[in-house]
Amino acid sequence: MDALAGNIVSRLFTAEDRRFTIVLNRDGFLLREDVQEALRFASVTVAHGMAIDLRIFVETELDETSGRVLFIQDEEFEVLPDIASRADVVTFQARNLFPRYHWETIRQRDYYTLRWLFEQKQILKLDAVATGFVLQQYDNSQARVDDEMRQLMTQWEAVCAKLDFHRPQRWASALSSIMLRAIELDRWHEMIAPITELNAAFQEFLRQSYVSIASASLGRNCPRNVCQVLPFIAKQENAKSALIVVDGMNLWQAEVLRSHFAKNIEGVTTQYDASFSWLPSTTELSRQAIFRGDRPVETYSQNPHNEEKLWDEFWLSKKVLASLIYYQYDGDVDEVPLMRQYFGYVTADLDDKMHSATNYMYLYDDTRRWANDGRLLGVVKTLLNAGFTIYITTDHGNIEPQSEVRLAQHEKTGASWSGRHITLHPSANKQMFAGAHAGDVLQINDESQTFYPADRHIFSRENHVTHGGTHWLEVIIPFITIRKP
Repeated sequence: MDALAGNIVSRLFTAEDRRFTIVLNRDGFLLREDVQEALRFASVTVAHGMAIDLRIFVETELDETSGRVLFIQDEEFEVLPDIASRADVVTFQARNLFPRYHWETIRQRDYYTLRWLFEQKQILKLDAVATGFVLQQYDNSQARVDDEMRQLMTQWEAVCAKLDFHRPQRWASALSSIMLRAIELDRWHEMIAPITELNAAFQEFLRQSYVSIASASLGRNCPRNVCQVLPFIAKQENAKSALIVVDGMNLWQAEVLRSHFAKNIEGVTTQYDASFSWLPSTTELSRQAIFRGDRPVETYSQNPHNEEKLWDEFWLSKKVLASLIYYQYDGDVDEVPLMRQYFGYVTADLDDKMHSATNYMYLYDDTRRWANDGRLLGVVKTLLNAGFTIYITTDHGNIEPQSEVRLAQHEKTGASWSGRHITLHPSANKQMFAGAHAGDVLQINDESQTFYPADRHIFSRENHVTHGGTHWLEVIIPFITIRKP
């Protein structure tokens, strides 16, 4: 255990022959989750509650619990003699741990900061100003970054422990925030191992479940896949709806946008959900699925004109008047679409930046600059002021590629392929292909001729951020709702 936790434990467990302590802690310090986590790490079992909770705990759990046990009183109550005979009953004040610091200045700081302060050798008693200077020293130190990364990894593990791949809207936002913060701390390299571990489980999930995901019924709170984006919007009781598709945006980039909008638009609410792209997640298929509102077709030719045609056809099929439908590819928004009911908007700016970024650190800088230049922010503000509810999504995410899976010329012959997939010619021997690339490729649907590069491999030689086969950072895509109450 660390020095601070060790001191807390020694104050709570004063008698060597007693392993059970009941504590009154009026300042609530011991009820903090970060403090309890430190105590659990120090092999202390923690419980809390009122007198009835203590009685139940002693009679049902205490004897089954090994090691030291701490029960924290939520509010002061009398500990009855039969229980007091089995425990130490103590009072604890956190300020006594930090006699040389100004307590009101540090009392709200996280456990990592308090641990660092406890470990410093302070001789003189510091006032509020001097304590503030010491805190500033920690905030600018490498120790703070190390502590925050440990905290982020703990949060990551907690989210992943109860993660349901079928419901990415329940966890994508949390993991997005963690990834973004790691990038901001310049510690992205520490995220690669846990991301890769999560991806291994995700690949197995896709093999078992992607077919059902692609044909799932319409999601109630958000689309389950890109085919459902327009049907989902059509089901909402909004007078005016705008769909903004940001080509090639991954989850943490979407968090950059979401937080940027939340900070710069007064009175706005944002909701971060997540969905599945189409596989293969090429723009010709996955973005087509968005604007078709249905499964994509192989014969489709991707361009803004055909995209607009799909947009119009979907809403016309819903008996919406043509005069109430509008589509725009990039640019500023003028007064024309503001009188419509359904407005579709596409921008490929972020996809272009993705393909020119050497790694995620460069992509982060470009994404921040793109958000801060205000163009998309201006579009969103204009639409909100015109009464639109705005939905922001993408056709696919992206990855930092690890290596190239080299395809032989005879494997490419007659095949449909990109950096993220290959669909072999119908006459090709797929068992031979799988054997030749064992460990580097995988199939989601064993009935098909389509293979995907495994992990962060790609089927092309690219030294920049790009598309990612079936990696979860490619396939799980953001779906953000923005509205004014």
